[in-house]
Amino acid sequence: MTYPLLKAAHYIGLALFLGGPAFWHWVSGDSGRPGRPGRGGLVLWAGGFLLFVASGFLDAARAAADLYG
Repeated sequence: MTYPLLKAAHYIGLALFLGGPAFWHWVSGDSGRPGRPGRGGLVLWAGGFLLFVASGFLDAARAAADLYG
């Protein structure tokens, strides 16, 4: 049961980490110029980065525990 939740958290973190800057650059611009994230956007980006790294580490620990018992 923990593996699907861990993978979901990993992919959500990846989407926030990589998708957020792409959205700010291409979609949120004014007058055809690329946009810049506000304070809330930076918080979401940092949260996505932390979620991605933490879930990757936990998934590696889970895999090692399954491999070595």
